[in-house]
Amino acid sequence: MKQLIISVILLALSIALDGQNTWSDNIAEIIYNNCSSCHHEGAIAPFPLMNYEQVANLAWLLDDVVHHRSMPPWPADPNYRHFIDEAILSDEELAAIHDWVFADMPIGDPFEAPVPPNFQESGSLLDTIDFVVAIEPYTLQSNLDEYRWFVVKTNFEEPVYVSKIEVIPGLDQVVHHADISYDLTGNSYLNDQGDPLPGFGNDTGSPTYSHYMNAWQPGANIARYPEN
Repeated sequence: MKQLIISVILLALSIALDGQNTWSDNIAEIIYNNCSSCHHEGAIAPFPLMNYEQVANLAWLLDDVVHHRSMPPWPADPNYRHFIDEAILSDEELAAIHDWVFADMPIGDPFEAPVPPNFQESGSLLDTIDFVVAIEPYTLQSNLDEYRWFVVKTNFEEPVYVSKIEVIPGLDQVVHHADISYDLTGNSYLNDQGDPLPGFGNDTGSPTYSHYMNAWQPGANIARYPEN
């Protein structure tokens, strides 16, 4: 009878371990898919979350910020409407993180852990880059907010279909947001040529928006569009 009791206890313990959240089984995938794009070296976040040690050291903070949904940052109300590429953890993912933290962050089998995402040294999240646009360096003229438009002539001779857009600021401490539009009239280019500094401001003229393409803000990732 004693042997039977011991066997039952060992079986119950085995079942509990099999159902436990571990870094290798599911937590790493949650972090890599939802956090690492901002939390890696050279990105906007103040610290990286690219391996078990980095995440485990901040596990209690992680559990708190995801529980209050301040991370991942997503101000839109998912109960009202959903959007493409929204950054929202599911209830199951939140519960998995919480249980993992309170179980003292088990790592599981480290050989079964997913490979961390690979980010290019330039900070780009794109696998391939077909066309790069760089605006002229511009120096802020005051310590107040400035709205300024920069024009880049594409010189495309054939129609070009945009499938993805990524914005990388040269100085992310001062770039509040960036909007990208397409001007078929050429008026924006004339405004740019009429301003002595790179780009042009409100004193020079107003931009022409033939087609609005993308809105970027710090923390935003790649904007993806339907094919063609």
